[in-house]
Amino acid sequence: MQSDSSIDFFDENERRINIVVVKLYSLFTFAGPVMLAARYFNIFPKANYTFLFAYTLYFALTSLFLFLFIRLVPYTHHTKYLALGMLETIVIFLSIVPGISVFILYILVPILSCMYYNKRFTCRVIIACYIMMMISLYIRSRAAQPYPAGTLYGIRWFITYGTGATLEYVFCVILSYNVVSTAHASLQKQYQQDIRIRAMQTKLIAGFANLVESKDYTTGEHIKRTSEYVRRICLKLRELGYYTGELTDDVVDTMAKAAPLHDLGKISIPEDILSKRGPLTEQEFDMIRKHPLYGASLIEKYLSGIETDEYTETARAMTLGHHEWWNGEGYPLHVSGTDIPLAARIMAAADVLDALLSKRPYKEALSVDETISAIKRLSGRQFDPKVVEAVEAIRASLVAS
Repeated sequence: MQSDSSIDFFDENERRINIVVVKLYSLFTFAGPVMLAARYFNIFPKANYTFLFAYTLYFALTSLFLFLFIRLVPYTHHTKYLALGMLETIVIFLSIVPGISVFILYILVPILSCMYYNKRFTCRVIIACYIMMMISLYIRSRAAQPYPAGTLYGIRWFITYGTGATLEYVFCVILSYNVVSTAHASLQKQYQQDIRIRAMQTKLIAGFANLVESKDYTTGEHIKRTSEYVRRICLKLRELGYYTGELTDDVVDTMAKAAPLHDLGKISIPEDILSKRGPLTEQEFDMIRKHPLYGASLIEKYLSGIETDEYTETARAMTLGHHEWWNGEGYPLHVSGTDIPLAARIMAAADVLDALLSKRPYKEALSVDETISAIKRLSGRQFDPKVVEAVEAIRASLVAS
């Protein structure tokens, strides 16, 4: 059985190939004006102007339809049948137009079907296209003088050209199918290797988080909860119409996965300071203020080249900026407003949200209402007002711990 990630992987490949097919299909629209010019200069003397005008109009309209269809429903599995089916219609249309010889195009759709990496689908396309090829050859054989012109007519022409086209078709299909099958095997192997690498990366990140947890249990539980809060806030911001261009599904997923590393720098802070009951001295608090810098340094040193650039940069931004304030009074860099990365502004709210809702060695947990009220009071001062609005909107899903 395929994993969900494997299915998603090949679905994404199918979407990309659909786009390629639709773009290729749209290029055939330009063949209309070219053939009209060729007919005008008597290159295709038997081609009919009415057919060529109808061809151009048909492909202009159907290309527009396919582009709109693939934009509205990019992941439906029916798209490949529709796109390849419509592409095959142009092949058959051109093959029966008097005065035009396009035998090489018969192999076009079967070759494209191989790119979907679905053997059953490719076999269906190969059989269907072969039947359509033979039908088009039979229709051409019924013409008064089949093209290419020669001494053969009728059924003899059909048998002769049908046999030759069949041999060429089978040879090209076998060759292209084996080439693409080899490419598919390599891609599958690469995908499995990618899965193993991602599993190693996940373990590495979990190891970093566990190192923090081993120093301070409350911090360990905190990093797990804040990851979920980050996801909820991101989705709610998007639902409210804020930062929709930035908060794509991939970005939200990356933020949620990177959130556990936001307190990584606390590894460098002595345990007696992290778990101290009571207020910190100014010297101790100065040391605490450095943990975003420590964390960003560790991420740059150990995650660069292991994780993607997007993940590493997101994790670094969240780690370095989750204690910055909207009005610039935070630490360690004292940046303000939108100069603070969005990931860090969201992480800052999730961080304080969980801190207020949780029991710590130096305080009791606040209720959800008390927590929301406290965060609202800091809107525009410590937090991005839009992020605060999103936090308030997820109130119903919050639980004090």
